[in-house]
Amino acid sequence: MRLIDSQVYKDDLTKAASGSDLSFLKDKKVLITGGTGLIGSAVIDLILMNNSINAANTVVYAASRSESKVSERFGSSEYVKWLYYDALEPIGFDESFDYIIHCAGNASPELYVNKAVETMLMNFTGLNGLLYYAVTHPVSGVLFLSSSEVYGIKETEKPFSEGDYGFVDLLHVRSSYSNSKRAAETLCCSYSGEYGIRTVIARPGHVFGPTAAIKDNRVSSLFAYEVAKGKHLVLTSSGSQIRSYMYCVDCAKALLLILEKGNSGEAYNVCGKETTMIREMAAILADEAGVTMTYAEPTEEEKTQNNPMNNSSLEGTKLFSLGFEPCFTAEEGLRHTVRILKDILD
Repeated sequence: MRLIDSQVYKDDLTKAASGSDLSFLKDKKVLITGGTGLIGSAVIDLILMNNSINAANTVVYAASRSESKVSERFGSSEYVKWLYYDALEPIGFDESFDYIIHCAGNASPELYVNKAVETMLMNFTGLNGLLYYAVTHPVSGVLFLSSSEVYGIKETEKPFSEGDYGFVDLLHVRSSYSNSKRAAETLCCSYSGEYGIRTVIARPGHVFGPTAAIKDNRVSSLFAYEVAKGKHLVLTSSGSQIRSYMYCVDCAKALLLILEKGNSGEAYNVCGKETTMIREMAAILADEAGVTMTYAEPTEEEKTQNNPMNNSSLEGTKLFSLGFEPCFTAEEGLRHTVRILKDILD
């Protein structure tokens, strides 16, 4: 079964689209890089559902290296067009878009370490090409998908607000991700100040959902696939780290709201109204799938890839002030993810 054929997923998209005012997208063209990734593909799915419900006629240009992946993921929809795009190469198309959403980039702890150079360049150089494109073409707004990892390490029990920053080790290879996200955010502000380009920045916490690739080794994605296959979970830490887990459909809804209403040159945390420990997240997945959860010591390789932030929970007041209300709790999203993946994998 294809993801879009899952009734649970279609119902979730319908709920999010019905509970959102996406009228600003009517008859618009949106370029989305990384459109087959966890977050980018959920944004496209939500736009397509809005088209179906509200006859919005929004055309999405899914920019990626592989036309076949786009075709396989979204089928032959008249509202999805493929454009060749590689974040490490100069832009080779000359279309006009109303909005640009930059989701492309390495999003795997393994790649942060083993492909550190590419991780940095996809975020910074890739974004620079799109921002310059907005200088030379009429674009109403550019959204950069950043990360909560820009906050670094800061010992606190409080969730991070947009102005809170901790320590990032400049000389640690895994910092290729957090430091390039930080630099890219400054680049957005620089283009806004120098060229007047409207840029907005989204900082998701830990997003999960059935849109994740089966090879995605971020813990929430890895665990969701493991339990959907009937495998028992093995936690290689205490699991006490605190995260702002968010279902991909709610994340997509938040990004489109920020794209429409966010202030230029500003960043917005993307989160719900709750925080969850990693072990709590894992326990929900295991319970939904009917499998057990145990603990083990991490390998040396796993230690180099681990997120160093013990508490990376986010404070969402700024996002909520735009009118955002999540459609799903983290637990609902986690349980739905397992159900959907079971349908897909059967």
